[in-house]
Formats: sequence, C-alpha cells, structure tokens
Amino acid sequence: MTMTQKAYKSFAYKFEPFTQINLTTDRYNQIDVLIESDNPYWVHFEKPSKTLQNQLAKKFKLPKMARVVLFAEDVRSRCVKVEDGYVLIFHGVQPSTMLGNDDFPTLRFWIRKDSVLSLSTGKIDAIYDLQKDMHSMPNPSIMRCLIRLIEDLASYLEDSIYNIDEQLNKIEINLEYTEEATLKISSMRQDIIFLRRYILPQRDALISFSTKIDFVSNPTKELLKELSDGMLRQVEFIEMVRERAIIIQDNLMNQIGEIANRRMYLLTIIMLIFTPAFFIMGMFSMYLPLPGMNSHYTWWWVSLSIVLTSVGLFWLFKKKRWL
Repeated sequence: MTMTQKAYKSFAYKFEPFTQINLTTDRYNQIDVLIESDNPYWVHFEKPSKTLQNQLAKKFKLPKMARVVLFAEDVRSRCVKVEDGYVLIFHGVQPSTMLGNDDFPTLRFWIRKDSVLSLSTGKIDAIYDLQKDMHSMPNPSIMRCLIRLIEDLASYLEDSIYNIDEQLNKIEINLEYTEEATLKISSMRQDIIFLRRYILPQRDALISFSTKIDFVSNPTKELLKELSDGMLRQVEFIEMVRERAIIIQDNLMNQIGEIANRRMYLLTIIMLIFTPAFFIMGMFSMYLPLPGMNSHYTWWWVSLSIVLTSVGLFWLFKKKRWL
C-alpha cells in the first residue's frame, strides 16, 4: 500500500492515518478490510458492472431505498436521507463534454458518518483531480475531500459557462450573418438550456444536504452553504448568458431579414425598370395590325423607345434615391 499521485478509475482511501488501498482484482476483496476496520474510508468506482453493484450492495449493507437511487439508470440531482446515511447525486458537467451534449455522467454518493461510497456513470475530471489533491492535502478527512470534490465540480461547471460566454463574445465582436454563426448560436443556446437544467437541481441537492446532515460541524455546514451560494451566482450568470445569446441571435435574424429585404427591393426596382420594355415588346409581338408595322424604321423606333424608357426610369429612381 504505497501512496501515489496517479489517478485511477476506481480507488479506495483509508483515513486516520491516510492510506491508499490498492484495488487489484475484480472481486475487490480489500474493501472488506476497510468496512470491518474502525477507520474512516472512501471507496469510488467508475461505471460499475451489475455484478459489482450487487457485491457493493451486500458489502456495504445498503438499504433498499439507497440501492434503488444509487444504481438507477436515469436520476436527477438530489439528496435523500436513508436511515443513518445520505444519498447525494450530482452531474459531472465539464467543458470537454459539452458540444451539444445533453447527457452528462452522474456522480452518486452514499455518505455515512465515517464512510463514503461514490459511483460515477462515466469519466468525471473532478474525481481524478481529487485523487491528486488528496496527497497534497494536509490532514485529509472525508468531509474535507467531499467539499474539495464539490468545489471542483462547481469549478468545471463555471468553466463551461465561461466557455459559452467567450464564444458569444467572439460572435458578438464579429457579428455578421453566416450559416456557421447561426448554427453556433443555436448550439450554444441548447448548451445553456442543458446547464440550467442541471444547475438548479444540483444547488437544491446541496442545500438539502447541508441542512439535513447531522454529523458534521457548523463550520463545515457553513462551507457547504457557501458552495450553494456560489451555485446561485452560477444560476444568475447562466441567465445573463442566456439573455445575451437571445439578443445576439435576434441581431443575426435581423441581419438575415435586412439582407432578404435589400435583395427583394433590388429585384422589385429591376422589375419596374424593365416592365415598360416588356409591355412595348408584348404589344408589337401580337398578330394584330398596328400603326407602323409595315415601316422599315419600326424596329429601330421600338428599340429606341425601350432603351429611353429604361434609362429614364433608371435616372428617375436614382434621382429619388431609390437605388
């Protein structure tokens, strides 16, 4: 059992004293040593199989309600008190997994006074950061590590919002209608909707956890409250970004409308200039006797009248500044 700064998909740590437990086999028999000891511990698994889920339920003696929530296929962020423990669920939102993605991996905790079992449905960078931070943390404890993890999750969430804001800045600076800009705005508005859908329940879950938990000190509860207040600021920030995205998209749509109106206006003017010419040509193309039809100069007079009429209308529209 040697301490290392390498991050693993699955890990186990014992506190007091702080020690990393190697998980080397599929059966994870080393977990039994942790559970039977009196030392606080934290065990984490990424994308556990059904077999492993059943093993964990037995090893940790999970209540039925805790098993249902922890191993559910699709869950929202929330906090549920079950007997002497708490089920806490967050979503691992991070910039690297945005790009129009509406299904972020979940991070699920079974938290008791001296133990934490955490499960993730996919890769979450904050988990890997926590493993590295644990080794540099003075006197690490379960709650200090949990708070650090929640801080990292909130930081990645904030980075995702800032990334959208920076992209909006670039589009706003070079505000010009292109198909690419329109698609980007639409994609960013979808990302904003996804983020809003996750931030609010996540904040509610953290508030619920900070008020329900009864085995931590008041300073720890204050830290959790500060984190929930930080999430409220993120909610306000994402609302501001959403409004900016709407305004920029409206400006782009106005540009599209202006371009279409200018083109229609130009086509209308061209039609007005050539309408008299079409009328004159239509008259002389009829199979009816018209004055001057037998004259050798009729073609020249008709052509001259068409040219003069078109030039005259062009000059009139220019004078009235319609062109």
